[in-house]
Parts: sequence; structure tokens; C-alpha cells
Amino acid sequence: MERAPGPGRDAAPVAGGLDNQQVQLTLSVPFTSPENAEVASLFLTPNAQRPGPVQTEISVNGNVLTVRLTAGDPSQLHISVIACLYQLSMLVRLF
Repeated sequence: MERAPGPGRDAAPVAGGLDNQQVQLTLSVPFTSPENAEVASLFLTPNAQRPGPVQTEISVNGNVLTVRLTAGDPSQLHISVIACLYQLSMLVRLF
């Protein structure tokens, strides 16, 4: 367990430690219209709702689609980022 200096230079436990840290990546993708961003959101949503080691949040604000990926394991986040970028690249080609 990590310890951090407390009052009087005593070491107090730090809640969580390194094991509970989350790694997060946020992608913001502008589309040509709000409608296209919404369609892209609908396309990505089924994958985002699957349970797994990476949490995915998808939102649309105007013509900008935002995807936030969060994981406890950087390698799992890396795999999800690659899959997400691949799906987004297919969508961008369609629109």
C-alpha cells in the first residue's frame, strides 16, 4: 500500500494506490452535420454497451461525436482505441 505524508510527518495510507488507477482517452470527431454525428453515435453504441474491461461513453454535441474510453489496464485501452479508430475511419469514409 502506498503511504503519503500526513500531519506531523507521519505516513497515512493513500486510498486506492496504483492498482485502482484508470487510464482514459477522449476522442472528439467533427462530422459534416449533426445528423451524421448522430448516425455515427448509433453505429458505435452497440459496441459501447457490451460489458468488458473498457468502459465506453458516447455523446454528440452538434456535429461533434465524442467517445471516451476508460480502462484499468493500458493494454486493454490500447486494443479498444485501435478498434474504435477503425470503426470511426469506416464511418468517416461513408459520410
